[in-house]
Amino acid sequence: MITLVISHVARFIYGKPDVPKASCEITSQVYAELEKYQKDGDWDAAVQLVVEAGDLRAPSFPTNNWYRLRRSLEIIKVLNSFFVVIMHPWSVDERMCFLASVFLSP
Repeated sequence: MITLVISHVARFIYGKPDVPKASCEITSQVYAELEKYQKDGDWDAAVQLVVEAGDLRAPSFPTNNWYRLRRSLEIIKVLNSFFVVIMHPWSVDERMCFLASVFLSP
């Protein structure tokens, strides 16, 4: 209960978290990856998958909080696709158009 109140107060003070939204494609990929683990009830293997993807905080997530695990994996995939595009040999104008579409899309 206290954690919930603190998180609401933090959101009120600092505003909405600046976390990228996942596309439908990434969301469905993540759901497909974690679906087997969730059906089997294999929380530890799912956490290990997310750790290997890049979120070292995953073991500290509350057990069976599948939404949080999925969201963490979505964010990793969105950021990875973002950095792949940044490293792509596009012109500066093409990069700026892409970045504007990512960060300014509703």
